[in-house]
Amino acid sequence: MRQTKRIHISHIPNTFNYGSAMMAIVLIHRLEGLLEGKVEFYTDANTPEDLDRLRASTGLSNIHVLPPFKGGFTRPPKWETMPRWRKYFYAPAMLRGWKKKQDHLIKNSDVEILLGGDDLSEYYGKRSTAFELGRLRYISRRIPLFLPGQTIGPFTSYRKKWASFCLNRTKIFTRDDPAWDYCVNELGLKNVASSRDLAFLDLPFQNDENERRRIMSKYGLVPGGYVTVVGSGLTAHYTSHREDFINNFSEILNIAAGNEEEGKIVFLAHVLRPEHGEDRPVMKDVIVALKARNLENVLRRLVVIKDELLPYEARLILGNGRWTVTGRMHAAISTFQMGKPAISLSYSEKYDGVLAKGMDLPELVVGAQGSKKWEGLKISREVGERIGLVESKYDEITERVEKGSARCRDLAFEQIEKIASAISRVK
Repeated sequence: MRQTKRIHISHIPNTFNYGSAMMAIVLIHRLEGLLEGKVEFYTDANTPEDLDRLRASTGLSNIHVLPPFKGGFTRPPKWETMPRWRKYFYAPAMLRGWKKKQDHLIKNSDVEILLGGDDLSEYYGKRSTAFELGRLRYISRRIPLFLPGQTIGPFTSYRKKWASFCLNRTKIFTRDDPAWDYCVNELGLKNVASSRDLAFLDLPFQNDENERRRIMSKYGLVPGGYVTVVGSGLTAHYTSHREDFINNFSEILNIAAGNEEEGKIVFLAHVLRPEHGEDRPVMKDVIVALKARNLENVLRRLVVIKDELLPYEARLILGNGRWTVTGRMHAAISTFQMGKPAISLSYSEKYDGVLAKGMDLPELVVGAQGSKKWEGLKISREVGERIGLVESKYDEITERVEKGSARCRDLAFEQIEKIASAISRVK
C-alpha cells in the first residue's frame, strides 16, 4: 500500500474566481488534516501564480501541478479557417492525444477529485459538458473518482442518458437536495449522497483577528458599519440588454445608500479572471452611471474594491458588513457563512437549491433571469423590498442565517470525511 496518496483535483484552474477557489481551499485543507499529512495534492492550476495563491491560502507546500503532458495532438496551421470536412481527417490523432492525456493523469494519481460547482450542467456549454462526462467515464474505470459539492444537470437530448452512463462509477455528493433528487430519480444513479457546498466551511485564516483588523484598516471599514454589493460579469445570464443590468445595479447602490445613511457602501469584485467574465468592467460602467446621475451621496461613501485578494480576504470583507446584495452565489455563501444576511440575484436552479432551500431562506433569493425583469429598474425595486425586509427583521433573519449555515457546514464537512475515509483505503 502506498504510504503517501497522490490526489489530483480538477476544475480549480482559476484562483481569481473566489468562489471556486474557496471550495478548493477548504477541500485541500480538510483532507490534509484528516489524512494526517500523508498526501500530495496535484491540481490543474492555470499559472504559477494560481498555484502560489493556493499554497498561500491553505498554508501548505504539498500542492503541485502534474508534470507537463507531452505528445498530444497539435493543431495544424490555419485550423480555425479549415473546412469542417478536413478537420475530420484529424479525428483519430485527436482521440489518441486525448487518451494519452487522460492516461498521463491516471498514471500520476491515486485518486481523482472533480471539484464541485455547476460545471456538469448545460449552462456554460452543451458540447463541452458532453466531452467532460466522457472524460469522467474513462477515468472512473481506472482510479477512484469523487465529485464533491456538485450541482449536476439538468441535461437535455442525448446528454441525459449519456450522463447516466458516464457517472455510474463515480461517488457523487450533491450540494443541495434538488440536485440529489435529479441524480437519483431522473438520471437513475445510485452512487449519490446529498450534501452542501464546500464553501460553507471555514477558510484557513478567516478567524485570525489580526487579519481581520488588517483588512478592515486597509479599506477604512468598521465591522458592521457598511454594506456590500457584488455585481457580476455574467450579464448575459441575466439579460440580453447590458445597459439595463448597469442601470439596475447603479440604482441598487443608490438604494443601499438610502438605507445606510452614514455607513459606507462596498462595491466588491468577486471574479477577476478570466477577462470575458470578470466583474470589474461591469463595476466601472456602474460607477459611470452613478456619475451620470449625479448621485454624489453614493459616490462619496462608495468603497470600490477591485484588488486581487486572496479568497479569505474577500470573505472577511463580506462577512464583516451588515448585509450583502450579490450577483455571485459564493459571495452570498461567504456572507451567510459568517452569520450575515445576503440577497442573491438568481440566474439558475443552483440558487434555489443551494440558498433558498439549502439555507431555508427563499425570501432572500430574487429570480432575476430574463430581460423583461430588468426593464424599468424592476430588479432594483425588488431588491429594495428585500433590503427593507432584512432591515425590519434583522435579528430574526440573522438567527435563521446562523442556524442554516451551521447545518450546511456540518453536511459539507461530512462529505469530506467520507472522501478521506475512502482515500485512506485506496491501495
